[in-house]
Amino acid sequence: MSSYFSKAFTKFNTELSLPDNCVPFTGAKFGLLNLEAVISGPSNIEHELILVIDNSGSMGDQCPGDNDKTQMDQAIHTLRNIVGHLEENQNIKANVTIFKFDDQFSNVLERTNVTEDNYKSIETKISKIRSRGGTDIGLALWETTKYISELKTAYPTHQISHIFMTDGAVTTGETKPNILKQLVVKDVYNYFIGYGSKHDSRLLRTLSDFE
Repeated sequence: MSSYFSKAFTKFNTELSLPDNCVPFTGAKFGLLNLEAVISGPSNIEHELILVIDNSGSMGDQCPGDNDKTQMDQAIHTLRNIVGHLEENQNIKANVTIFKFDDQFSNVLERTNVTEDNYKSIETKISKIRSRGGTDIGLALWETTKYISELKTAYPTHQISHIFMTDGAVTTGETKPNILKQLVVKDVYNYFIGYGSKHDSRLLRTLSDFE
């Protein structure tokens, strides 16, 4: 139950006129991936969303061709969109926990149900995340695994989704993809999102491959 998201892929990059320095793989074909969700009624499933954002120094690198936005800017934009969607759709039963990591792992938002009343305060906490330090993905996965175990014990009927946002550039701790993969909880939904044209696609693909 894992997914790896990268840059987009159905029309050739020549049609998109993407800058050369934004194409991460020589000879690859890139384009836009358009997704349309199936319309469905309200769900009774209670969700636990665990959002883990890399705030290491490399996340402060700029992405060429994106109005000088940094990879951190893009990751924070992702967090805001997720939280904003939950605030706008109160029929979704979901609790959100946000962690950040560099060479340390810390909490940004304790387990919270997003509402109209607390949305602004959550957005403020997200906006204060800054890039710094090294990148210890092993530490982040280990601490996340422990938290998932606690949730599974406390809320056994809830559906757990783990969304991991990083450029994948490990600088400290464990570096081998196959060993890091062993730290991913396989019976929950895992999503690994890579930021920047030079993100470590090999690592993220390995972490998300459970077939």
